[in-house]
Amino acid sequence: TGSVTFSLYSSATVQNQSTLLLQNTQTLSNGQATSKAYTTTGAGNVYWVVSYSGDQNNKGSAASASPVSVTQVSPSVSVTAGQQSVSVGAQVTATATVSGGYQPTGSVTFSLFDNPSGSGTPLFTDTETLSNGQATSKAYTTTSAGTVYWVVSYSGDQNNKGAVSGVAAAPVRVAGRVVIRPARRARPSITAVLRSSAHRLSDGWWGVPVTVVFHCKAGAGRLVGGCPRPVVFDRSGRGLSVSRTVRVRGGGHATVHVRGINVDLSRPSIGFGGVSGRARYALSAPVVVCRARDRFSGIRSCTLSRHRIRTGWGYRVIYTARAVSNVGHTSTRTLVVPVSTARLVGARGLGPASYRVLPGRSYVLEVLSATRPAYFNAAVPPNAPGPAQPLYFRRVGTVNGTPLWETPVDITTGFGLFPSWTIAIQTGHTHTTITLRT
Repeated sequence: TGSVTFSLYSSATVQNQSTLLLQNTQTLSNGQATSKAYTTTGAGNVYWVVSYSGDQNNKGSAASASPVSVTQVSPSVSVTAGQQSVSVGAQVTATATVSGGYQPTGSVTFSLFDNPSGSGTPLFTDTETLSNGQATSKAYTTTSAGTVYWVVSYSGDQNNKGAVSGVAAAPVRVAGRVVIRPARRARPSITAVLRSSAHRLSDGWWGVPVTVVFHCKAGAGRLVGGCPRPVVFDRSGRGLSVSRTVRVRGGGHATVHVRGINVDLSRPSIGFGGVSGRARYALSAPVVVCRARDRFSGIRSCTLSRHRIRTGWGYRVIYTARAVSNVGHTSTRTLVVPVSTARLVGARGLGPASYRVLPGRSYVLEVLSATRPAYFNAAVPPNAPGPAQPLYFRRVGTVNGTPLWETPVDITTGFGLFPSWTIAIQTGHTHTTITLRT
């Protein structure tokens, strides 16, 4: 008689770090007793230990640990396609369900194949964590028509074995898209040709008017309004352009663009450097330079020529400038500069051989001459200056290879009695009269 105590442990070393899973006491009947049931919670081994309490006639005793093997559950996994039929470019998903297991955890891997046997490289794979026995894949975007097949595999966990769904369990039909295209319109064509009376230069400039001529083809249609008329560029300009469109019945059209037309029809402008229009020049002419400008194609060259014309008081220098633009247009301009061969130093010049003087002042008369000049004393017009005084001048140097002579000229207070006087010089055969105004 007596009782039996049942103890269930997670380890055979029940006296050490074993966990007591269950313990209950049952009354012995006919030498036997049965424990209450225990529901296992994980795979592995558990160990029963029983102890007999004894009675008046029998000593108590205990049995050693007796193992019980707890194996993993074999669940099944199924897959359900989220879409049964889609068009190319649509997205598809699938849902996996693990059933028949014991509180399954772990992950599910989704694979999408283009064949019912599930062979070869999958089109798409995705692994998702199982939650409450289910998992849903990420979306896959279809790229071609046909049928695709979902296959899923369950990873298993400590208490559940892994599992794989059946091949071709969830087919999805992917239908090709039907694109309705409108009937092709009749398309015309248009081209443009540049024409002129001269060739275009290598730098892209035209020096003559340019005509743009258009050529059109109707194709399968009929032109509306005909081919555009020619366009003439008869003014100077850089980067000129024109666009024209041709149309046919039914709506078809074509456009041509002509760009980058450079036309220079203008003549260059000319200026002179190194000379002043109001300046009075004596003894030597200024150093004149040619300056030209063309606002379109630019200047190719600017040349300067000169010649002298003898006068009674010196000479005139005639400068002729000639400018050529890059397209070949030319311009010429002439500048006349009077140059006196004599000057009264210290007096204000009023013009060639004419000076303003002050009574009581002294001045120096300079003369260019190959031989010694002769000086003619002052006189009041209409009287002529004189007589000649050949020994007044002395040589002081040269200017451009010609001897330079000078003599003092004293303007006494008596000069103030008359507003105008004249003096004269003789250089070789040239007699020059100089007017002095007080």
